[in-house]
Amino acid sequence: MKLLNYKHLAISVFFLFLFLNSFSQKSEITKIKGKINNNVFASVFLLEYGQTINKMDSAVFSKSGDFLIKTEIKQTAVYQLKLNDTTTLMLVLSPGQTVTINADTKNLIESLTIKGSSDSKLIYDTQKEIKIIVTKIDSLNTIYLQNKDKPNINEILPALQSEYNSLILKQRDIINKVILNNLHSLSCLFFIDKLDFVNDFETYRKLDSVLYKDYTNNIFVAEIHKRVSDVIKLAEGQIAPDINLPDSTGKLIALSSLKGKIVLIDFWASWCGPCKKEIPNMKKIYNKYKNKGFEIYGVSLDKYKNSWVECIKKDSLNWIHVSDLKYWQSEAAVLYDVKGIPFTVLIDKEGKIIAKGLRGDDLDAKLSEILKK
Repeated sequence: MKLLNYKHLAISVFFLFLFLNSFSQKSEITKIKGKINNNVFASVFLLEYGQTINKMDSAVFSKSGDFLIKTEIKQTAVYQLKLNDTTTLMLVLSPGQTVTINADTKNLIESLTIKGSSDSKLIYDTQKEIKIIVTKIDSLNTIYLQNKDKPNINEILPALQSEYNSLILKQRDIINKVILNNLHSLSCLFFIDKLDFVNDFETYRKLDSVLYKDYTNNIFVAEIHKRVSDVIKLAEGQIAPDINLPDSTGKLIALSSLKGKIVLIDFWASWCGPCKKEIPNMKKIYNKYKNKGFEIYGVSLDKYKNSWVECIKKDSLNWIHVSDLKYWQSEAAVLYDVKGIPFTVLIDKEGKIIAKGLRGDDLDAKLSEILKK
């Protein structure tokens, strides 16, 4: 029997190892008691998840399936109630709580009730709600697999796809609602990674704005904070982070040295097929606007200098080129959260970000608009 192992809903390892610190609190005795009907387990262990997994305490089940753990808790954190190697319950516990757990091994999740810890209850209430949707999605997948090779598949596919999209949207709405209504709850960390970081960024931002104040020292809350901060840092209207990398001769050229010009930061590489397809467009745009206060600052994600320099010369790329030859670990690529190339960032004469991802006709139109002013 495995707990928290539903398709589309498995709690990621990322959130299992939470090191959650709250404001300074005095240690208090927390009680976790309960009853497991049709019990098949001998003992129950309470573990705290942090940089390491710390065993807090344990208890032996009575013949009737009752157990009681009393332990000293110093901080609100995520804990695991381990019944055996494959069956666990995740809890968010605070000092001084008395938490009562009841369940039946025949259907552990559906029978589970938790009192005394609203955070812990939230985890499983949400999981049960989402499982209903996941079950329906699985049913749609089954119908598709049963019919995918039949002549009428094209007739039923639109309805299946429509219902699937509706269920996915409903799941997204549920998770957004749970998080936005419980921004102070650490339980939100069990579900936030089920949302799309781009499309649901506002939910990420709001959760970060609350949890980071309460749990600044938590490495995983800090990770969410970094992701959110990086997006805000690169938002339109923000000053573009400076880059200072060497050109092919070893001379350092800083992005900030181009202040006063409209600059396109172009992340590319000689090994990148889509980048090479963009070269004619880039050359056309550069030649059109270079005498009107426009410059291209090319940042290569190459690993080998010869390949990089040869491509520049062969294709007559007559704008600024820099690289630290660190491939995807390029300092500039990390700084600008580059996930794929070609990728561009357009900045104004004051060094503020105007737009990201512009190429071809879209870039031409934007430059025409800006440089006419």
